Amino acid sequence: MRITDTLLHGWPRLPLACSAFVYAIHLARALVACGSAHHVLVVTADTYSKFIHPLDRSTRLVFGDGAAATWISATADDRGVLDVMCGTAGAHYDKFLIPAGGCRQLLSDSVRNQEQRDGNGNVRSPANIQMMGHDILSFVTSRIPDHVTALLARNALSLDDVDWLVFHQASSVVLDTLTKQLGADPAKVFRHLEMVGNTVSASIPIALRAAMDGELIRPGQLVLLCGFGAGLSWGSALVRW
Repeated sequence: MRITDTLLHGWPRLPLACSAFVYAIHLARALVACGSAHHVLVVTADTYSKFIHPLDRSTRLVFGDGAAATWISATADDRGVLDVMCGTAGAHYDKFLIPAGGCRQLLSDSVRNQEQRDGNGNVRSPANIQMMGHDILSFVTSRIPDHVTALLARNALSLDDVDWLVFHQASSVVLDTLTKQLGADPAKVFRHLEMVGNTVSASIPIALRAAMDGELIRPGQLVLLCGFGAGLSWGSALVRW
């Protein structure tokens, strides 16, 4: 078996979009902890531009293509991934989906040509992303603050103990809303949207890299990572840097 076959077929792929990074490090941590692996390379990559209709301003202005690779391995000290919590609400899958391209509706030129224009002038076909922005925002505001609070409480911590909050970089509106709802210090909420946009599964590790390059996150600090989105799914991790 070639190494490429091992990478593609021997290890799981997690099609969880915006929360995939947290789910992936949860799985990687478990593999290392149980001795099934000594090192795990978590690769997160999304190219949503191919799913966006050029006349759909509701998605075209939000998403960017991006990829990241994160190395997970065992540590002998108290640094690393301390705890992870994840959740899903599959009944609301239709709030963010691409109708065509799977077994239920095969992709073809005729499907791509089934374009419709909504009341705001945005054009989409079943081959494009269908995102209900207001419903996604409602989901984030109703689920994520309680979820973050629960993870902190499970570890006998509060927001005051956290040095950095690195959310999935969904949009400025989402980050502003979460910061306000949690009562978090805005200076602790890292943002990296201006140059890259919403890079889906890669947004958290790309933001972490930027924070590291800016010498903002330092060894020993407590960092809370939180991803949320398609599925609908969500996940948070506490990391001692």
